[in-house]
Amino acid sequence: MIASLIFAAATATATPAAAPASTPAATQASAPAADDNKLVCKYTAPLGSRLPVRTCKTKGQMAREAQEAKELTRTMQNAGPEKSQ
Repeated sequence: MIASLIFAAATATATPAAAPASTPAATQASAPAADDNKLVCKYTAPLGSRLPVRTCKTKGQMAREAQEAKELTRTMQNAGPEKSQ
C-alpha cells in the first residue's frame, strides 16, 4: 500500500509540464539565471541533535557546493592510499 502511494507520488512529480510553444528564446535563456537566484531553505538535523536547523541558500549556491563536493570526493578516491616507507 505504502509502496504504491510512493510510486504514484513519484510518477506524478516526475512528469514534466509542457512548455508553451510561443515562448521567445530570450525568455528561455533568462529563466535558468533567475532560477539560480531563487532562495531555497532546508531543514536538517545536525549530527547528535534532533532539533532541525534551517539553512537558506540560493539554488546556484547549492549547485556549486554539490559540484565542489563531487570533485573533492573524486579527488580523494583517485588519490588512493599513501605509500609508507
